[in-house]
Amino acid sequence: MPTAARVRSNTTRQAPVLSVVIVSWNAKDYLVRCIQSVVDQLATTSAEIIVVDNGSSDGSTDVIKERFPEVVVIENDSNRGFAQANNIGILRSSGRYLAFINSDVLLRPYCINALCDYMEKHVNVGMSGPKVLNSDLTIQASYRAFPTLASMMSRALALDRLKLIAGTGSSGLRPGYVGPGREVDIISGCFWIVRRKALEDVGPMDEAFFMYAEDKDWCLRFWRAGWKVVYLPEAEAIHFGGRSSGREPVRFYVEMHRANLRYWAKHYGWLSNVMAVVIMFLHQVVRIAACLVAFPFVSRGRSRVREVIRRSVACARFLLGGEWHLNAK
Repeated sequence: MPTAARVRSNTTRQAPVLSVVIVSWNAKDYLVRCIQSVVDQLATTSAEIIVVDNGSSDGSTDVIKERFPEVVVIENDSNRGFAQANNIGILRSSGRYLAFINSDVLLRPYCINALCDYMEKHVNVGMSGPKVLNSDLTIQASYRAFPTLASMMSRALALDRLKLIAGTGSSGLRPGYVGPGREVDIISGCFWIVRRKALEDVGPMDEAFFMYAEDKDWCLRFWRAGWKVVYLPEAEAIHFGGRSSGREPVRFYVEMHRANLRYWAKHYGWLSNVMAVVIMFLHQVVRIAACLVAFPFVSRGRSRVREVIRRSVACARFLLGGEWHLNAK
């Protein structure tokens, strides 16, 4: 079928069933493949595709305009962050459902149809997401439980790696489960489909989260507003992952912890917030100590060990610096 043959602008009289919002930052090649995988699935679903570019310098927008002329392209003059860019896309959208898809995601056959059909049949579901696969089609982490102080402590001491403990309260992302739709706490933020009615009840993403933790914040708000969040393994998508964070691993590691602390400051009391800081600091100390002990005995992969030490030291300094005193918005 011709490229974007079923993609509609929201200037048409009848609103489309689906609005696809894709946020991109210097990911031209992945973005092109992502859009094509979406277009290939729109034979039976009227949709609009909205790309929000966060100030890319790799020519992304020019390529999209040329190859996908019916795709709406919004060009930010700088990197506005994941949450704010998606909210910009929401304001431009008009579909009954909204799909938020990372630019480094490829949809597997019938992914969109499966998710939209499920939402149509289950009117109390506000958000759903697919099974997420790695590039080699092995299962990637697709959902997780809300974090608790106990699960954070388990992670800090690496107890979550033990089979008897993993999956019994851990907040880590979980790849398992095959079957019908399953209610979960948090869906992997690389791909969500959201009901507009639920979005109107819950509100847009919290722009206080520049990147990271907006997924757990939004999912928690959906549940608190009375909307279910569902993982649907029959729908599948491939997520390459880590393309932005891999460029500056230390900076993004610290930003991840900053975002997690903002989440705690927003949703829990001050005592819980302080305990979260203490546990996070312990986490870094344990990792630094383990790496220093192991380093003399590691013949290969020493660069990886050095990276773990660098990022844990940077995060520990951040925590000691008191920057975690965050005012939730």
